[in-house]
Amino acid sequence: MRRNRLWALLLATFALGGCRSAEITDMYISLDKAGVRRTSCVNPDVPSYNAIIELLSHREDTIVWPFFYNDANGEEITLDWKDGELEEFGNIAAGKGEAFIVLSLERNVDQDPKDPPFPTGLFRMDVYLNDESAPRDSLRWSIDTKCDLRPIPDTI
Repeated sequence: MRRNRLWALLLATFALGGCRSAEITDMYISLDKAGVRRTSCVNPDVPSYNAIIELLSHREDTIVWPFFYNDANGEEITLDWKDGELEEFGNIAAGKGEAFIVLSLERNVDQDPKDPPFPTGLFRMDVYLNDESAPRDSLRWSIDTKCDLRPIPDTI
């Protein structure tokens, strides 16, 4: 009888622990779309930078909602990320399996007139999964003239 209770307790513990249908495995800012040049400090003069979300989903209908904030005052901001799905729907359908979501911010630096540098400050991205009421993870970064224009790739 005790053994059955123990097995039932263990089974319930694993079942409750496995309720989440998706997990964020990594989030970071990178100067390239492959995620090699990771950084938390972006120079405002770079032509582009990317927010990357790596996700493992166990359901086909997993939805990712990124929200962006000026971290200094907590105000929600709108950033012109180059992702058609995010622009059209306000979220991203990750699908089942591993997802590598790249959100790009780009400046026109090759033609006149050139786009102005990125605004400086502290920024935050909160990522919600599915219909959860709290963010699953947050990412913070700064944009500052003191940041290196070309950080060394993260090879560790």
